[in-house]
Amino acid sequence: MRPLRVEFAPKPSASSWLWVGIGVATLVVAAVQAWHLKDLQTQHRAVAEEANQLSSQLQARSVAPAVPDSQSNSIPAYAEDARAVARMAAFDIDSLLSEIEAVRISGVRVLSVELSAQERVVRVELELNEPSLSLRYLEAINVSEPHPRWQLVRSETTTGAALTSAMIQRRLEPTGR
Repeated sequence: MRPLRVEFAPKPSASSWLWVGIGVATLVVAAVQAWHLKDLQTQHRAVAEEANQLSSQLQARSVAPAVPDSQSNSIPAYAEDARAVARMAAFDIDSLLSEIEAVRISGVRVLSVELSAQERVVRVELELNEPSLSLRYLEAINVSEPHPRWQLVRSETTTGAALTSAMIQRRLEPTGR
């Protein structure tokens, strides 16, 4: 008869060592992840605390007056525009525009009228069919003046273009209003 072999504590096989290695590796990875999680939570608390401080500073600034008392009695923002309107009101703009409208010469078109109260000048830009019309327009607009008030500032003819542009200007005198 053959002897009967019975093993009550079997020898570990290669596959069981593999499972032990996988378990140890899993524990190491879990420990590293837990360490990183702890670092991230610490960083999160620090950032949240800084955000709370900045938020409280922002609220404190918004409660404080936006304009210091020294500037509260200063000139309002619209004051410069109001001064410009007041300066323009000192000039007789109606008669000036009537003067420009009264001159009608075929081949001359008024493109723009610029009133500058600060410079005390009115500029009129013209479009002309031919260059000589700028002088005719200037003579026609100055015809009722004892001495010529309107002056030719520039006259341009573009090569290849059939039209000429010119600009005339006049100094503004305040009225007795």
